[in-house]
Amino acid sequence: MFTNRLRPVSALDDAVVKVHGAAHAMVPLVGETLHRQFPTGAWLVLTRPEKYDGHDHVRLHSVRGPLGETLHRFTDDGTMWEQLPAVPEDITALWSPLDPRNPCHVLELIDRVDVIAPYEIVDMLPEYALTAEEIGHQAQGGRTPLGIPLPCACRRPAGECLPCCGLSPCPVVCSECAPWQP
Repeated sequence: MFTNRLRPVSALDDAVVKVHGAAHAMVPLVGETLHRQFPTGAWLVLTRPEKYDGHDHVRLHSVRGPLGETLHRFTDDGTMWEQLPAVPEDITALWSPLDPRNPCHVLELIDRVDVIAPYEIVDMLPEYALTAEEIGHQAQGGRTPLGIPLPCACRRPAGECLPCCGLSPCPVVCSECAPWQP
């Protein structure tokens, strides 16, 4: 029969679900990698161009601490990016064939995730992590930067640190994980 060579629409639906799941799984990989490279970091900050020109792809902006302080700044054009710090071999292996020390490869992975589900997987940076300039720019109709959260300093899942600080990710080590120092 002719239909034995055809595939049902559900085959495409199943494949899309798998691709979306794989894309979502890359965000924690990026977060953990950047946490290893910048242990005091809380956010990988991304931007999109102000004016849509047909290339609305994300761009690396900076790595920020828990209160919005910039720990590492990427150049705007990407031409002079220095290699990022090394990460353990087990994490490096997960990036193969990409190199997590190469900012262009970090951006490539994030861009691949974003292309699968634009505006769906990578969220806006929370207000407490925005700079005064970004808050003013946003108030004038500018785009809000995007942020990939880096793991909490205490290594607990997001939300479980609320008793110690109320921020997610937590900017301090929970008193249950390390002695509190006044």
